[in-house]
Amino acid sequence: MKYVLKRNRNDLFNPKNVFMISNLLTAMTQYFMVTGSLITLGYKIAAAQAPALYGTINGKAWEEEQPVNGIFDLTETVYPGFLVRMSTTTVPARVVASAITDSNGNYVLHHYEGPGTYRIQLYYPHQAFLGLAQTAAILPGSQSHFVRLGSNTSTTATVSAPGQTITLNAALVRNPQYRLSCARYSGSLSPAVQQQMLMPKFDYTAAGVFLLDLNLWSAVSSFHDHIVIEESLNMAANMQTRVGVQTSASWPAMSNAGEMYAQAATAAFSGAVNANETSHFFNVNNSAVLPLSNLNYAPLNSGAGWINVPLALANSVTLTGAMNFVVTSLPTLASCGTCLVYYTSAPLNLSTVSDKASVEEPGTATSVTNPVSR
Repeated sequence: MKYVLKRNRNDLFNPKNVFMISNLLTAMTQYFMVTGSLITLGYKIAAAQAPALYGTINGKAWEEEQPVNGIFDLTETVYPGFLVRMSTTTVPARVVASAITDSNGNYVLHHYEGPGTYRIQLYYPHQAFLGLAQTAAILPGSQSHFVRLGSNTSTTATVSAPGQTITLNAALVRNPQYRLSCARYSGSLSPAVQQQMLMPKFDYTAAGVFLLDLNLWSAVSSFHDHIVIEESLNMAANMQTRVGVQTSASWPAMSNAGEMYAQAATAAFSGAVNANETSHFFNVNNSAVLPLSNLNYAPLNSGAGWINVPLALANSVTLTGAMNFVVTSLPTLASCGTCLVYYTSAPLNLSTVSDKASVEEPGTATSVTNPVSR
């Protein structure tokens, strides 16, 4: 598919090419934690050579049962839809990989950066958890590696050689007044896809508790392995131009606040360019997190069963500057995760266990809910 970007600014937001979301700038200012990759536009590239994969960082996020030992057991709950980012430790930090946990709570970060020390950060509905299991120095045999300080859950990894695989896990301890219902979708965009996110509801009335708040937490991650941009002016020019590629996830209006969505940050390509050139960009990662509280949506606020939340994922391209571009290749693998976070009064009986974790897999969409109480 081609995206033709013209000099007329009105054409930049042609609905055939751009997925529009209302109140975008306002929402980004209020809610978003966004990151992207900054790459310099190359000059007269005759041939493109993709960098080789340097290494892999993987792991799992799960909910610890009592007694907490930091070791994953098959009876423990795992969550799809959490976001994991890998970034440099330099200032300013630069994100080099991102991923969304799958139906087994697993994530994989492929990186192409080379040796160095990197920060791995986990994004999830942190208010629903008291913290993480302690490290192996406190709990012998612990498989949990992340550390939480306030709302920040992260760890560091030192990459020393090509082909190295590092495993980093997160054993989360849930607050018993919170219940989570999470889902994930992953697929290719060309340039858009619509999907139903099927999630189980929490019947708090049957559990004998009162609902105090209901939040929607969302994350989106996208990966572009090889973007090709052709500059199509007939006359050479030396001008600063910036092309942005982004992936957006849109939710239906579920509250008085209006439409809910998460948007991946723009990946920027900038530089002084001349006519008739082709530029190649490899392994571009975008990701974003959106928490939204005080969700007032009747189908979620009562009863048991499942709910279908329609998701729309789409690419868009924007241009600033005065050059003409044709984006001839924009492959995108996008993942989106979301969690319904129920905050209730204290359980009447903390020893009661019901509603085993359930998983629904329509295509590549997955969902899970945690037990009602421990």
